[in-house]
Amino acid sequence: MMPLLRRIALLLPLAVVLSACGPSPTLKVDEEHEGRSLVMKTGQSLIVSLEANPSTGFGWYQADTSAPVLVMEGEPHFVPGEGAELAGAPGRQELHFVAGKKGAVTLKLTYGRAWESGAPADKHYLLQVTVE
Repeated sequence: MMPLLRRIALLLPLAVVLSACGPSPTLKVDEEHEGRSLVMKTGQSLIVSLEANPSTGFGWYQADTSAPVLVMEGEPHFVPGEGAELAGAPGRQELHFVAGKKGAVTLKLTYGRAWESGAPADKHYLLQVTVE
């Protein structure tokens, strides 16, 4: 019986250490987080979910894609909202990012039409991100 207790005593700290090595949870932010700061770990995912109505041609776009600190993955994804069965109903646009490397960046998103590049954006979304 003693060898079993000794094994448990040796394995328990190892299990605790290994459980702390798991992947960091995906962070999800929305309009309430606009202008705030957040800290991420390298490789951690971030989802920015903002109200949008792409049926009008408007959508959220990343203003500056040159910073390797936070990298956008894929294209924005539209999630229908209440009354989605109605044509032109608004919903939420989700943009997925991954913390690429250590550093700090201001994530700036603009709401507008992609083909109206010279027009001022309708809305802006700013988020200060630090990757450790």
